[in-house]
Amino acid sequence: MLKIRPSDLIVRGCNGYTAKFYTTGDYFMAYEWFCRKLLEWKENPKYELLNATSSINNSDFDRIFNENTPLKRLAYMLTRQWDISNVDDFLCFLKIKKWSDLDKPIFIKGRRPTIFPKSEWFKMSGRIINHSPNDHHPKAVYVDGFSLRFSSYKKRWTAQLHYDYQHGGGSCWTIDLAQNYGEHLDSFAKRIQQWMTANLIPENDPRERQYREELWSSQYSAIRELFYGDMMWENEIVDSLVRPSERNTGVTTGKFRMTNSRLATLKRWAAIDKERK
Repeated sequence: MLKIRPSDLIVRGCNGYTAKFYTTGDYFMAYEWFCRKLLEWKENPKYELLNATSSINNSDFDRIFNENTPLKRLAYMLTRQWDISNVDDFLCFLKIKKWSDLDKPIFIKGRRPTIFPKSEWFKMSGRIINHSPNDHHPKAVYVDGFSLRFSSYKKRWTAQLHYDYQHGGGSCWTIDLAQNYGEHLDSFAKRIQQWMTANLIPENDPRERQYREELWSSQYSAIRELFYGDMMWENEIVDSLVRPSERNTGVTTGKFRMTNSRLATLKRWAAIDKERK
């Protein structure tokens, strides 16, 4: 059984410290409890309450791409950072009617997970699938990310590997693995590991790949800050910066033409900035 205080969720969500230690698995367990309670509350619940958004186009609980997301979503909801009337109604349903109620513990039945989720699952970008499940896109074998999602329909978790062409940035497909009915999260975690081993090409040093992907992401973010365009030419520029031997091409945008000469200038700037650092 998990005993957790809503006030602790707020404090931890704000990067504070609590008297009791909670694991990442505890936050996933708590998030699932709130999701189930939201489904009990209304036949057509407002999923945005637990998606940490004010968007009205929420048809299910959003995917989770970061191990800290469940905690952040719960803290966001509990601190009532948007549509107060809807949050109040839901919290009243949970018997949280005033600030002092936030310090009353919630008791969640079930065995606490010890290995779910694994942090490395959320660092899958750049991994390669042993063969593309998509017959129409046989070269789409690069993992773009990993997510977990609690389904409102099945009331179970689903693990998803998102794959695309390398730094495709366009269409993205998924390979899914669903939690079995009544399956404990730790048992599901073991099956996820086996599933990944069966589908992904082994790698010698995950740190090298993670560093390469982090470098690419930082370069991409920098380019997006400097330039704007409807076409995905930023990917090609970043690829040239990170792997200059692989690409050297001109790309066109609606604003100006990115020629080889201009691309070379960007690369020189990047090299100079790198030397200064």
